[in-house]
Amino acid sequence: METIDADDYRDLATVSDPRVSPDGERVAFVRTVPDGDEEYEATVHVVPLGGGDARQFTVSDGVDADPRWSPSGDRLAFASTRGEGDRQQLWVMPGDGGEARRLTSVVGGVSGVAWGPNGERIAFIQRVSAADREAGRDHEVAPEYDPDPPDPRVIDRTVYRAGAEYLDGRWSQVYLLDLGDGSVRALTTADRHAVSPSWGDGDALYYAQKRGEDPDETVAWDLVERAGRRCGSSTARRASP
Repeated sequence: METIDADDYRDLATVSDPRVSPDGERVAFVRTVPDGDEEYEATVHVVPLGGGDARQFTVSDGVDADPRWSPSGDRLAFASTRGEGDRQQLWVMPGDGGEARRLTSVVGGVSGVAWGPNGERIAFIQRVSAADREAGRDHEVAPEYDPDPPDPRVIDRTVYRAGAEYLDGRWSQVYLLDLGDGSVRALTTADRHAVSPSWGDGDALYYAQKRGEDPDETVAWDLVERAGRRCGSSTARRASP
């Protein structure tokens, strides 16, 4: 019997977030392996659904996440920290592999990637403050931007920290990227979290939003439907459990 020791940790790989291509022939997933004692490497791989060798689609630079096929399967979007330190941005690459192209440079990072039904828009989440929005950093920011931590730090929220990270007035908000002109705009701006964007039929976009005047004091969420051409109207409907 072979035993496992501490050094074997570096050889352990985990697989997460599998996504089947629209034609049902391939699966994209994230492969994560340790990189030294404190870091890890996460890259997007694609494997035939019927079995076979997995192919690495993204370079080993930064941490990749959220692989998402376009509705036609001709493109693969993903979030990555490559060249950005800890700040994830949105990238897209050909569905059969090739050079990836960065689509965003936003201050709050990118997560929760969701293609629109026509493949012309992508909804995503970024966590921003009111100051970020006022300065336009939620639309575009220089890669080298690195805000100084407040000194002293003023705490005015019940939930002000997640693990070792201070939230500093930032909320998760839903954003929309138009692939035609490259514009990024906010779909939510309230001082409460909005998460998990998902498209329905046509232009309907659904997301969950924290409920209440003080969202730090509740665990309740509302399901919100936002309708309208290019999700630009103010029409929204809540479905509360």
